[in-house]
Amino acid sequence: MPFPYPSDPAEWQTCYTRQRAYEESLLRASLLIVPLAFGIFIPIMYIILRQGGILASGAGLSQLIITFLLLLLPLILAIIGFSILLKVAGTFLKDFYCPSSEINPTRLIWRRLFGVLPQPPFSSAMRQSPYLLVRDEKLDPPDHPAIWLGGPLLLIIFDGYALYLERGNRFSRVVGPGKDIPFLELYETVRAVVDFRPRVRNGIINAWTKDGIRIKMYVRLECRVGAAQKDETDDALLYPFDPQAVRRVVERTAAKFDRIEKKLIEPPWIETAWGQIPGVLTTYIAGHFLDELFLAERDSGPLLSPEVGNQLLRTLDERLRDFGIHALSLQITQVELPEQVKQQRLRIWGAGRESLATITTGEVKAYRIRAREEVYAEAQRDLIVTIANGLKRMEDPAHFPEPLLLSLSGILDRSLGDPLVRVYLAKESITTLEKMQELLRFQFRLTGEKHAELPG
Repeated sequence: MPFPYPSDPAEWQTCYTRQRAYEESLLRASLLIVPLAFGIFIPIMYIILRQGGILASGAGLSQLIITFLLLLLPLILAIIGFSILLKVAGTFLKDFYCPSSEINPTRLIWRRLFGVLPQPPFSSAMRQSPYLLVRDEKLDPPDHPAIWLGGPLLLIIFDGYALYLERGNRFSRVVGPGKDIPFLELYETVRAVVDFRPRVRNGIINAWTKDGIRIKMYVRLECRVGAAQKDETDDALLYPFDPQAVRRVVERTAAKFDRIEKKLIEPPWIETAWGQIPGVLTTYIAGHFLDELFLAERDSGPLLSPEVGNQLLRTLDERLRDFGIHALSLQITQVELPEQVKQQRLRIWGAGRESLATITTGEVKAYRIRAREEVYAEAQRDLIVTIANGLKRMEDPAHFPEPLLLSLSGILDRSLGDPLVRVYLAKESITTLEKMQELLRFQFRLTGEKHAELPG
């Protein structure tokens, strides 16, 4: 096969162009046209050179025609035989491949033999070159000759789609949309059509926690084929085209048995991406207890938090990288627990709320008691300071009556014995109170001694 396999993915789109297809087609057509031209030219030249001799001999025009036909007889037989072979080959192709009624086998064989010849400028509007229009995952018709026979064929690929091409059941290249229109080579066939636009898949995943509780998760996955960023080389493309990623997607897709149709099928690449989610989620769920997945105060964070969602997305994206798929979004939209576990959690949360309410009520009562005692201590401090200032201004403290001295002494004893008073009073105030206490005790002793000196 003259067409070499390109190893650089950047050259897959342009390694076989329309101009090259025209050149190869002209070469193949010349292998038939040149012998035919010689086959016609030689008898004509022979007739021209012998025309004078034949007419001079009196054989006439009939003899000239007979001689011309005898010389062209091998060429005529060759053309008739070629037509018969072309018809037989078309019948064999129709019986072997069983194409749809829209496909003309004779025209296919003619195109395979002579390729696609360039059209003159005046006939380009009347006759178009054969082409394949790719705007869906299914070709139109589904049994297009490009799948089972090959080119040459012009490939018009819409944005968001790519073709995986083979040559003899071996990978050839990947072509897609862009300003350079690809051309299907003679020996290439279309192996698969890949839609690399973002896809969304919703489903249910069951997993078991570390404490043996089964949870059901409703998951939404969004992913695409290829790189996450847009290719700046072609601004006209809406979706970035990565030929190497498309190749990995096709080659890493595993066939599965369809129980309904009773045959092997190739699932879409979104199913390959979805097949990696159970491993990611079950691994994470199995490493945590139930409370760790739903309580925010745990170190691991709740399951539905953005931090855990980003962590799971990064893990999934690393696994899908080998498949040529990029994960755009992974969301756990809903989590369901067994009914018994749900009721038990409600009871535990109710008890926790009651405990929190009790603690809050106790704190409020303690604050009220503390505030009241603070006010009481401040009032005592103001009273004591007022009394102390009055005692300092008294010239003769000995004139205090005994009940007043006893009352003031008892107040001071209780106040200085209360730890709250010592906390909220200034150090200077405590010193003043202690001096007052000593003064009152001294006055009380003096009063007692005076009563003892009086005669009974």
